[in-house]
Amino acid sequence: MRRSPAKWAFPLVAGFEIWILQELRFTGFPIWSEVGAALMYSVLVLGPVAAGLAGLRAWVERRPALVDLDTGMVREAAVRRWLATAGEIGWVALAFLTGVLFLMAAVGPGATWGEPDWMLVAAAFLAVWACGFIGWSVSWLLPSRVTGPLVGLALYMAMGLSVSLDLTVGASWIPSSLERLTPFEVSRPGLRVAQVAIFGGFILAGVAASAIGVRSRRAILGLVVGLTLVVAGLVVAPVGRPAVAAIDPPQVCDPGVVTVCYHPAYSTGAQPVIVAVRRTMAPLLTAGVVPSRLAQYEYEEPAGVSVPFLMDPDPNEASRAVARAALAGAVGAGVCEDFEDRYRVWTVVEAWLISQAGYEAGQLVFDQTGQSHRLDPFFDPDHQAMYQRFVAVPDDDRIVWLAGHFDRLRSCDVGTEELP
Repeated sequence: MRRSPAKWAFPLVAGFEIWILQELRFTGFPIWSEVGAALMYSVLVLGPVAAGLAGLRAWVERRPALVDLDTGMVREAAVRRWLATAGEIGWVALAFLTGVLFLMAAVGPGATWGEPDWMLVAAAFLAVWACGFIGWSVSWLLPSRVTGPLVGLALYMAMGLSVSLDLTVGASWIPSSLERLTPFEVSRPGLRVAQVAIFGGFILAGVAASAIGVRSRRAILGLVVGLTLVVAGLVVAPVGRPAVAAIDPPQVCDPGVVTVCYHPAYSTGAQPVIVAVRRTMAPLLTAGVVPSRLAQYEYEEPAGVSVPFLMDPDPNEASRAVARAALAGAVGAGVCEDFEDRYRVWTVVEAWLISQAGYEAGQLVFDQTGQSHRLDPFFDPDHQAMYQRFVAVPDDDRIVWLAGHFDRLRSCDVGTEELP
């Protein structure tokens, strides 16, 4: 590794890896299941880099001068190739481990439920090496200075397509689909072992391919064993969505005027969300039209027992989601949108509920520069006037109106003329 030119790129690759893992912590909460999502995208980037570097090393090794030199040192030739290849891939793998340590340090102190999936880390680590040896093998068989980068690009496109189209979530044979689990999901037994076998088989096959022509008998044996491991892993491992099983862990409930229940993994950082959703639901609870219990969306509870809410690190979004859930009823907001007048009434009440938590009702939109802006939900003066009129109604009168109209409001059956 000391002689590998890849060492000069290590700080850049490691820094980029840390940035990827930090940016792709999707929920914003310190949850161990996020490690899988972050590692998936990490392999998506670092795997092709390893393939490209190893492919360039294979092209160098296939130069006539080195091939002639190898013929005079039959025993040492394959070992030298393995060490040279390992040096290129090793720096990328080291960057991967650096990012993993950073991720563990970021998640660990705040994690309140579960533990790291070390077999997942091992599978992702081997996946980086497997991508590298795939790049090596193809470039050794088709020597060219562009073969390695092209193999890396092909791997990136294949894995990226599988992720963007959501075709192989949980699939064992795509390195980038190591999994995007939520705390409400768990891997099927044996999946990790199968993934280790698959990626380990790719590595062994790549090592064997580098020895073909020098120690052909052992190389062919290694190639056969490696491919056998790959096939065995594919046969044993479930492929596609069945690789994930749903779980229903006990809820943590925060008692109060409105009881808020959620997954224990979200305990760190939950209080701002709890405060926001309680304030949003308080008027409806006073009107006696909703249960005095909120439960996180993923928990399936009988109708009328609780109102579902979104555990979002942005209390504004959590407030908006619980207001929509309370108002949606059996038909949902989408049906209301088909009736312009009734949808206006619906959105006026929604905006007022969200304002009880001190937030705005608009949705986040993004312009061409990627900057987010809050979109005013009231697109015309009449709509704005309706909202201002509703806000000006005395609190007691508004509560009485909600109590008398809530069921019809949820069914999109309240016209603008009925709004106080």
